[in-house]
Amino acid sequence: MNSGELIANIKDRIAGIRREIKELTEVEPRNRELYEEIVVEYKELNRELLAKRHQYGAAAEQFEQSIKEIAPQLDDFKLLTSTGKYLEAQEKN
Repeated sequence: MNSGELIANIKDRIAGIRREIKELTEVEPRNRELYEEIVVEYKELNRELLAKRHQYGAAAEQFEQSIKEIAPQLDDFKLLTSTGKYLEAQEKN
C-alpha cells in the first residue's frame, strides 16, 4: 500500500467515525423522547386498569400481567441509555 492509498484509507476511516458520532448524537435524544412517551403511556395503562378493573372482570389479571411484563423492558432501556449504549437500546425496541 502506497502513501496515497494509506492516506485515503485513513480519510475513509475518519469519515466513518464522523458518521457514527453523528448517528449517536441523533439517536440519544430520540431514545430519551421515546422512553418518556412510553413511560407516560405505561403509567396511564396502570391507572386505567386500576380504575376500571371491575369492568374488565376475569381479563383484568391478564391485562395486569401484560402490563407488568413491560416494566423490565423499560428498565433495560433506561439502563442501556444511562450507560451510553444508545444504539443497543434502540435496536432492542
